[in-house]
Amino acid sequence: ATMHRWCSSRKPRSTYAEATPALTDCNGIEELIEVAQKTDPRIVVLVGTLRTQEEVLLTEEVAHRLNAIVFADITSGLRQRPGVVHYADQLLTSPLLAGDLMQLDALVHVGGPLVSARLAAFAKASAPELYIRVGPPNCRMDQDHLVTHHLPGGLLTLSETLAKRGLQASPPNVANLWRHLSEVAGKAIESTILEESSASGDAEGTTTGLSGTPVFSEPFVARTVAKLLCTGGQLQISSSMPIRDLDFFSPPSVDSGLAPLPPAANRGASGIDGVIASAAGFCKGLNGSPSTLIIGDVATIHDLNSLQQLAATPSSSSSASTTATSKKLNLTIILVNNGGGGIFNFLPIGKHRDVLSQYFNEPHSINFESAF
Repeated sequence: ATMHRWCSSRKPRSTYAEATPALTDCNGIEELIEVAQKTDPRIVVLVGTLRTQEEVLLTEEVAHRLNAIVFADITSGLRQRPGVVHYADQLLTSPLLAGDLMQLDALVHVGGPLVSARLAAFAKASAPELYIRVGPPNCRMDQDHLVTHHLPGGLLTLSETLAKRGLQASPPNVANLWRHLSEVAGKAIESTILEESSASGDAEGTTTGLSGTPVFSEPFVARTVAKLLCTGGQLQISSSMPIRDLDFFSPPSVDSGLAPLPPAANRGASGIDGVIASAAGFCKGLNGSPSTLIIGDVATIHDLNSLQQLAATPSSSSSASTTATSKKLNLTIILVNNGGGGIFNFLPIGKHRDVLSQYFNEPHSINFESAF
């Protein structure tokens, strides 16, 4: 549909607004404001990776001014904010909520790329006539060739422009149904994880204590880590299964006060090398604030030498002429050891069991206890 509209017109496929402090001359903004002023606008704000607390709050404000539904990535930091459709990924498995059936008036993509392939597919299937990408200047970020308008001015400029045009920042009523469906999905996920864990424990004889005590599974670990993360704590997530499990299974935060610092993750090439080293460096930058890294076994093997960075390190305030004081990083590592590269079981190669284990799963029998 998008390519047909382009081929049947004499306009460029995408237009780029000038990176100026104001967006008053941008046709895309005018169209977006016109849509937002409708009685019942159909606008979705799709949020990828954000970097700062300010970006989290500005994105939330933009969504409120647009009266938009918010689908947010785990690395956005918005999943810990009220008013977001937390389980959008699960809801979009329903054919009744398919992107091509929603007839969106506009889609606004803020931040970096998305973990969820389903959210990306939703954006592609919805094919709205107005698709705005808010991002840094001189950066295309349009792999599916869907974007009609690129706004390099940033979130602050967009929010100020919407405010000047009289769009009020109030929680959208249009999202009430979506949030209700999301709450229902969350309860179903919670009960399913507990039931499956309990059944697994009963079947294998590994459940201890009271009947129904859950045993470990990757969804259970991801959900529990998200629940137990302390207020003000920083979450760091490895690529492969940990980030997908957290994106899919983590519960909404009960603390909706201060905006959280968005979870950190290496999402450039989505590789698993250097994850512990990145976590150590990130943790040092937090100046003592608690941080938690959830990582898989293969990623840990790839970066095992970086564990030495978790030992006491010289204080930056010490000089060469004095005895260096030492301090340890306030970093907790949750290592999910499933004996190999479990992600390949969910990819097309997973159907070919004859080659899966030998060439893709990287099975091992390493016990990491001595490493820590």
